[in-house]
Amino acid sequence: MPEPGRRARRKKRYQHPILRALRISIGTLLIVASPAAVLIPGLMGWVMVLLGLSLLSTEWRFARKVVLSMRLRIRAWRRSWRRS
Repeated sequence: MPEPGRRARRKKRYQHPILRALRISIGTLLIVASPAAVLIPGLMGWVMVLLGLSLLSTEWRFARKVVLSMRLRIRAWRRSWRRS
């Protein structure tokens, strides 16, 4: 049982190295390719960035923080949009 006031640490599952490398490379590719997606009609660059960050958030804490921050901003934007 975790101490009160502290978050329980999740045990990291064993991840196959090939799957981990694939997830990291696809996430990085999505983030790197997103500026080019702005120029191509039909593709949205920010969607590609969010998809890439969500893939990377399973591996790196900084990406997890960015994804959480973006979720909070999108929720706040939706609330303000509904009110108007």
